[in-house]
Amino acid sequence: MVESVFEIVNENLRNKRQYSLSKTYSGIFAPTGASVVIDGKVYGKCARAYFYELNGIAKTEIDDKGAWTFEMGENFESSFIELAKRAGIFEADHIRFAYPFGNGYQVSGEIDLIVRINGEPQVMELKSSYGQSFIKQHIAGYKRSSSNMLTYTEDPFIPAPKIDNLLQTMNYLYYLSVVYPKVTGYDGIDTARIAYLARDNGLFSEYTLKLEERGNEHYPIVKVLRKYDGKYEADEVKLKPFTVQDMLRRYIYVGKCVEKNELPDREYNPEYSDEQVQDMYDNGELSKSKYEKYMKCELKARDWRCDYCPFLDYCLRDGG
Repeated sequence: MVESVFEIVNENLRNKRQYSLSKTYSGIFAPTGASVVIDGKVYGKCARAYFYELNGIAKTEIDDKGAWTFEMGENFESSFIELAKRAGIFEADHIRFAYPFGNGYQVSGEIDLIVRINGEPQVMELKSSYGQSFIKQHIAGYKRSSSNMLTYTEDPFIPAPKIDNLLQTMNYLYYLSVVYPKVTGYDGIDTARIAYLARDNGLFSEYTLKLEERGNEHYPIVKVLRKYDGKYEADEVKLKPFTVQDMLRRYIYVGKCVEKNELPDREYNPEYSDEQVQDMYDNGELSKSKYEKYMKCELKARDWRCDYCPFLDYCLRDGG
């Protein structure tokens, strides 16, 4: 018998990533649980998945690939923070925060990093991934039409932050730019940055985020940093309209479902029919290779978020 070093290490890594099996709902929401509805379509966390999570339903155990993905993401974050310290721009890291909203609800989370650029403190959200879709969506943009283009931007050819990361960072910035100054009387932080690194080839991108108040709603203003003649310029990424308050209303919706014990409808499809697959392909929403794999049953036809959902078995059991 030959021992596998990876298997020994992986067991330790799986134990490190063990999901919590119980949780008591208390009206507290996480930035990673954020979602919005744009043009009638849900983006971000599925309400049903968050319902299961807030009710303390046991998640499917993480596999080795997932555990390593989390580990590499944390390693990028740790390395970036250390490099920020060496560069002299480090201000603080892993900052806990919480703010109230609605009638007795709260958002609570942790900010990756605060840096100081030209004397101005700025929030930083750090993300890494790999693959051509990641690079085209969030780093380089598209040169021709693709079924993987982002649908929450006005121009799908230019890169943009992943909507989940954007919503997380909007939470941080809303607290630091709006809530914190009102509560403490101190100056807040009005700028955030979202940084992406492609782990497979070292490409990177960077976005700035500000919140613009219009009619008691706070809209995200996103700009992508681009280099022209050796100098960086910030070009606006035009988003379809949504606000911080839209996000908070979604939290309240999920909270009400938990309080009433009413299971939300599915917001992503875990079981596409052949007819739906055909329609998606005809409408350019599905690549030819994935279409063929779906129709030959070589790949389960479902929304990509459902593939990664730790509550998929419960969702399939409970029906639409």
